Amino acid sequence: HDASTTWRPRRPRSAAMAGGFDVIVPGPVADDMPVLRIRNRILLPGTTLRLTLGRDDSVKLVRRHFQNRVGQQRPPLVGVVSVAEPAPEARRAAAAAAEGGAAVGGAGGGALDDDELERRVPLPVDAPAGVYLTGCIARVSKLSHVRSGGAERFTMLVEGVSRMRVLRFVQREPYLLARVTALAASDAAPSVDDEVRAKAVHLSLQRSGRDLVEALRANAGASVESRTLDMINDHTKRAEPSRLAFVLTSVCSVPVPDRQRVLEADDVVRRLEAASYVVASQLEILRLSKDIHSKVNQNVKESQRKFYLRQQMQAIRKELGEDEEVSEEADDALAEIEKRLVAARLPEAASKVAMKELKRARRLNPMLPEHSVLVTYLEWMADLPWSSASRE
Repeated sequence: HDASTTWRPRRPRSAAMAGGFDVIVPGPVADDMPVLRIRNRILLPGTTLRLTLGRDDSVKLVRRHFQNRVGQQRPPLVGVVSVAEPAPEARRAAAAAAEGGAAVGGAGGGALDDDELERRVPLPVDAPAGVYLTGCIARVSKLSHVRSGGAERFTMLVEGVSRMRVLRFVQREPYLLARVTALAASDAAPSVDDEVRAKAVHLSLQRSGRDLVEALRANAGASVESRTLDMINDHTKRAEPSRLAFVLTSVCSVPVPDRQRVLEADDVVRRLEAASYVVASQLEILRLSKDIHSKVNQNVKESQRKFYLRQQMQAIRKELGEDEEVSEEADDALAEIEKRLVAARLPEAASKVAMKELKRARRLNPMLPEHSVLVTYLEWMADLPWSSASRE
């Protein structure tokens, strides 16, 4: 496919499904599942993600399992897991070691981006340090293929269907295949006490969800579409607890480990509490962002206001004939300072600096604050006892 192509692929024959492809029976999935790794993002049941796939292993996975399956009735399934990032310093150190001790990301070569780090130091794929073993089974609802300048990429739209846990990776090259088991996301509380707590946390999460929608609407920099916010607002009124937790978490930009805890929670109380923490964190981020934006705007407006007033004042003084008087007074004051600097017999280096600043002061408008600062500095230089010494 040399041109851009879009197709809707079919579903594998033996995935454990019931009641249509929206419901997966909890338990081991019959076939080995192709698995995609994603970075800095997370897929949750009942949510969608658009993935751009360009790594060699991802391209091979798509070609083998999903390409050229046009017009089939049901989309195929894919496992999606998030990468558990090690500390950037550790990865850069590993990259430097892999390069034979050469500096990585230092002054010589510039910082490495994520793709370059992944190329030099591939993340482990068969241990919790490499990827989270709890992920999401997704259906591939749309796939686009684009070849540009020799580089091959796929854009894939995936819809989360069920939580899953990787039992083991049965293949690592050329792409990941894993034995997985589908996990339930039940809203049933384990006990009566837990049921009461679940209802309380659910109500709290509904309120926080509505606050989040309002905050995102008010935030001009938010990347969430208006129709998505409408859908989320509707969920805060009608959605079951787990679905609400997943949907609210999906629009938050907090660190992946915090969102991963929502996916990994096996009971509804822990799931709701984890989602409440995520939403509260996002609300705090939006509040701080709003405060910073407000302060920056206030400072900019104040600076513009002072500049405008100074320009007005200068124009008024000029009309009144006072502008020349101010300039003459400033010139006289600077001439007096120059005499004092010469009389103070400054060392050569200090004298050069003082004369340079004196020239700057003569070029500046006397009404500017910088002019007053320079005059104060020059007066201080002239008052220092450069040529005087005590007997001690």
